[in-house]
Amino acid sequence: MNKIIILAFVTLVIFPGSVFAKNLQIGIAASTNVIEATAEVALQQPVGLICFGGGITHHDDDYSIGNALIALKTSRLMPEFRYGLGFKGVFGKVEEENGRFDDTLAAVGFWIGVDYELKPTANPINMPIELFSSICFAPDSLSFEDSSRYIEAKGGLKLWVIDSACIYLACRYTDIDFEASSHNDWERDDTVFLGGITIQL
Repeated sequence: MNKIIILAFVTLVIFPGSVFAKNLQIGIAASTNVIEATAEVALQQPVGLICFGGGITHHDDDYSIGNALIALKTSRLMPEFRYGLGFKGVFGKVEEENGRFDDTLAAVGFWIGVDYELKPTANPINMPIELFSSICFAPDSLSFEDSSRYIEAKGGLKLWVIDSACIYLACRYTDIDFEASSHNDWERDDTVFLGGITIQL
């Protein structure tokens, strides 16, 4: 399963990034027990930015989850304020906290995201600061394999220390319900704080 996720991630970076990309961002973030790699390609279209993203999250031996995102983003309201709507798919293996169960997560969720770059008058330091937040929700009807619901909320900031690279700080909360046929229902919720670097090509 890990090989499939890695192959999908490499394909996402190489194919759209080299052929179609107007804006490619690649990031790696980590905490004491989590490592996360992400990539996003943004294509400028008359309707706004069409974004294709993906990533891999690995939490020691507890879970390995791959994700893919397609979203439409626009700054129609204000130039420094970007919001988006889309769909996010997740797939991976998740272990119950006591290690009794090891089930498969597969879901396609509705995704909403907001990015906001602080105005110079509200920025306390002499570098661009971008705030971001997103939420993804997959109900029972869009959850497959052993999973019956998926919720993810994420927020943080990016400090653009140089023009094409930033320091990335984020907090992510996930809540996953499982209804496997071989054992009792169970739930896995997780809060992770991440720090890393994102580069823009």
